[in-house]
Amino acid sequence: MLNNFIMWGCIIVPWLSLLLMKKDTVKRFMPVSIFTSLLMTIYNELGYTFRWWEVKQTIVPWVITYVPFVYGSFLAGTIWIFYFTYGRFMMYFLTNIIVDFIFMFPVSRGFELLGMYELVNRNRWNIYFDLILISLVIFGFQLWQEGIFKSRGDHKKREPLRVDITKIFGIKRKAR
Repeated sequence: MLNNFIMWGCIIVPWLSLLLMKKDTVKRFMPVSIFTSLLMTIYNELGYTFRWWEVKQTIVPWVITYVPFVYGSFLAGTIWIFYFTYGRFMMYFLTNIIVDFIFMFPVSRGFELLGMYELVNRNRWNIYFDLILISLVIFGFQLWQEGIFKSRGDHKKREPLRVDITKIFGIKRKAR
């Protein structure tokens, strides 16, 4: 009973939190959030195939993907992280390092103790570093998305963040 309440909360609460955000912001970061969910779905499929973990309890038993996290917490969490950090790569990267650490160690361990799942052929550090790698991929995806909207002229409506890749990585331009 408690586990079902927690799993439903992992879906509903993050989605409700998006009501606190402006509609344009949600629309702006929804593509990267959906892309993240796709990557996490593939990751869950790999986890099932290679038995990295074993799901013991879920609210959607006929689906291999762990729905509460992938389509709840990760989806909405991606939007929130981009909302607060996009355009500042180091802030984005540091935030992901911290959030992924909290998820993989205290939170994941708690879910494991509650009997929701069990790690089998993979340890927490492996999964943690995979999540960090995925965060880099999705940042690149969002940079690409911003370029698409700028080229279509939608940037005037959406007021995009100005992203200068030289500032993101701390590269100094040479004077001409």
